[in-house]
Amino acid sequence: MMLKKFLCPQIYSAARGMRFYSDPAAPLSIYDKLRNDMKVSMRAKNMEDLTIIRSLLSDITYAEKNAKNKGKDIKNDESIVSSLLQTAILQREESIREYTQVKRDDLASKEQKQIDFIKKYLPPQLTAEEITKIASDAVKALNANSVKQIPALLKEMNIDPSIAHRTRVVEVLKGILIGKESK
Repeated sequence: MMLKKFLCPQIYSAARGMRFYSDPAAPLSIYDKLRNDMKVSMRAKNMEDLTIIRSLLSDITYAEKNAKNKGKDIKNDESIVSSLLQTAILQREESIREYTQVKRDDLASKEQKQIDFIKKYLPPQLTAEEITKIASDAVKALNANSVKQIPALLKEMNIDPSIAHRTRVVEVLKGILIGKESK
């Protein structure tokens, strides 16, 4: 048996149900998790999850075909994919705000379920307090006092887009700087 394993590893691996070049311990990317979960949802006929997954995969494909992303391997770039998922969450949060204004709590709860589903695929996110602390430290370090200095502050903060969406970081910075300007 050992002789067969060394002479023809492809056949031996195939008999075990694994390709010889695959690494069973390699973690799946977000895109691969979405693709696998799409297959599971299709088999289980879970249309709610399937719709969400398809929309997320569509966003990733659209970003890949976008002119400014030509030539990039977006599907395997975790920070870009997580940024796209965070954008999808922001869109759904905006929908929740609009639905609650017109008293459509049923639609708002549906959007909230979608947000909870999408968050499963994201790495742990920075809280608002953590972002505020990092932003305050950067403002002190650069002695910033104007909203015009936000690009320099973002560079100083160097927050990974996969753990905090840029929009949230900019909102926190604006809040700190506007508070400083009014003093």
